[in-house]
Amino acid sequence: MIRVLLIALLWFTTTTTAHAQRGRGPVLDAQRLADAFRQRAWTIQEGRIRIVSDIDPDDRVETFAKTRWLFSTIELVFDGMRTRRPSDGVEVFYAGDRNDYLSLIAVEAKADGSNTAGMAAYGGRRTMLFVKGLAWRTIQHEAWHASRSVFIPDMPTWLDEGVAEVFEHGTFLEDQFVIGGVGADDLARVRALFETDTWVPLGRFIRTDDGWNRRVREGSVQGIAQYVQAWAICHFLLFADDGEHRARLNTFLRAMNAGRDEWQAFDAAIGANDRSVAALDREVREFFETARPVDPGRTYTMLLEWAEEAATTFPDRGRIDLAPIASSLVEHLADEEHGPHRRDIEDDTISVKAGRGGRGPVVSLGPTDGLGWSITWTRNDRRRRSDRDRADGGEEPAWIPSVRWSLGG
Repeated sequence: MIRVLLIALLWFTTTTTAHAQRGRGPVLDAQRLADAFRQRAWTIQEGRIRIVSDIDPDDRVETFAKTRWLFSTIELVFDGMRTRRPSDGVEVFYAGDRNDYLSLIAVEAKADGSNTAGMAAYGGRRTMLFVKGLAWRTIQHEAWHASRSVFIPDMPTWLDEGVAEVFEHGTFLEDQFVIGGVGADDLARVRALFETDTWVPLGRFIRTDDGWNRRVREGSVQGIAQYVQAWAICHFLLFADDGEHRARLNTFLRAMNAGRDEWQAFDAAIGANDRSVAALDREVREFFETARPVDPGRTYTMLLEWAEEAATTFPDRGRIDLAPIASSLVEHLADEEHGPHRRDIEDDTISVKAGRGGRGPVVSLGPTDGLGWSITWTRNDRRRRSDRDRADGGEEPAWIPSVRWSLGG
């Protein structure tokens, strides 16, 4: 029997971002439409990911790559955990037409996708992800549900939706998918819950799973607010105070992966007594009352700009002086030109090591806003190309930097 994991409603309001969209009910002749979709769709499979889509065949390689980067980041959360449900991988269906989207859900998942734009479902060894269009925020949200079902088939709704929202807030940076972003509008929504007394005390919030879907169907204020609050709690546990609380969430997830029930896992991670729950609630509120926006994309750009400039000081051959590197990076990140994105960090949060095998230095920075960052340089083998081979007529850089993020730090 197919078990539907998520039907996330999308409200077009001025106060919230959409997860899915309202639409017509199930289409007639679903089997015929699903068969026709498969006949014209392109398919790519690599490893445990298989995509079937009729959207932008010329961009199918990029679509597959982005999907793979997304699932790779999700897998970081479950690093070291064992699978709890047999799965042959994830089947991803991206349909350009809404009737095709609904038909695929009806045929493949034996479910009703009405009022959704994205759905994750599983049955037996099948793990499926359906999305109308290439709506990446919806894809990111639903991909979490699909992956989570393999490691923790039964997760409390507030936690499941909260982490899904964290992934929905993620962004692609080159060949990486990065989570941890917080926009000014996100902070405003959380603070609005405080100001309007819509924030539900944590002790009660984590016990309201039974009414979650009902509130979603009704489109009530509480239905929207519960997603905001769930995201706030999970973002806090993952990224607040430079990732200081992440071990608590990891303990929670590992306990559930090991087969402990929700309350045993909560007790192991946070403490199920009223005092511990109230303390966590207070910590989350205090954090968001003073939190500032976090843009991993801007941090990436700042680090790459510095790495490119630093590379101009490296000799083409011979030893690279490591001594000034940390202080140079600290100065760059604190520069006023970065405006609200500037970061005040200390030298001792930066590790600088000599590279091996002809590579440049290895710089590790973290945690910054709950994320770890690393910078490496590779010697440019194209250095000897003549100036006329370059479009801008300039000289090839001797060293090429690479900036990577991690959940470490």
